[in-house]
Amino acid sequence: MRYEGSRRPGAAAVRSSALLAGLALFAVGAGCSSSGDGGGNEAVQSFEFTSFAGKATNVPLASGALQKIVGTYQTPKVPGPLALNALTVDVGATLGSVTLTKPGSQKATPAFGFAAPDSPLVEVTLFVAPATDEATVCDTGIAYGPYTITQSGLTSVDSLEADQATLSIINTGSVAICVAMLPHQDRTLNVARVAVTATTCEVGAEDIAGIWSGTYACNNSPCDDDGGDITLTITQAPGSHSAHYADSEAEYDGTVCGGVFRFNGAGPGYTEKGTFIRQSDGTATKSSRWVSDDFACSGTCSDTLARIGQP
Repeated sequence: MRYEGSRRPGAAAVRSSALLAGLALFAVGAGCSSSGDGGGNEAVQSFEFTSFAGKATNVPLASGALQKIVGTYQTPKVPGPLALNALTVDVGATLGSVTLTKPGSQKATPAFGFAAPDSPLVEVTLFVAPATDEATVCDTGIAYGPYTITQSGLTSVDSLEADQATLSIINTGSVAICVAMLPHQDRTLNVARVAVTATTCEVGAEDIAGIWSGTYACNNSPCDDDGGDITLTITQAPGSHSAHYADSEAEYDGTVCGGVFRFNGAGPGYTEKGTFIRQSDGTATKSSRWVSDDFACSGTCSDTLARIGQP
């Protein structure tokens, strides 16, 4: 037990780390380039998505009226299924492609810079969920935001990152997206592209599914250290780059590259993220960092585990 307190909402919890990460998934076409030695487990791919699959073309925004763009999208393929370990959106380049046309005007006006710098244009919230949840994604999806975009852009944000739970959904091959926009002015919206840098997995996902048992120890501050026995269950479809695990009090989702499982999730009163690594002898180690919902306490934990059965 890492912390007792009010439990943070689960699937619909607001993620402060990203806003536009899921917007990349609307694109149907992309150019890419990769860098790396070719022999490692990961490579960096740069994408410039050139369309929004028609979803962000001539979208009418009426001041005070909530506008939602909802759809199910396939994970981009370059050329095969794209397994993501990380996804970062270049906010400046993306917002630079946005145009907002004033009512009665025939000219597409740059979205930013034509009025008072702090004048709000639109509040945006993004929701991500499995494709099977398209009908409820706006209510139950992982939420990013709300963020207020002003005339001068998205203040103090240069890039935004998706968390591992979101990447786990993306890596299943299809994803439901809801973009909810509350405009403060009447405009017509167009988005030309979404600029993305992604870290992709260049190897297959090892089998880490099973019931794992062992011990854990947490170094915490300012609350007391703790540790003891732990049993966790990992579920993973054969060969999948996505996995889920649960222990006695918390649940986590994440991505698998080789024998490395990156995850994030939440328990009662805290959130946690970390890495599970399957060793060559079949055992595993896990390291993570947690923080209480009220930020009153945090810590780093390490686990030593052995697989004792199947889920």
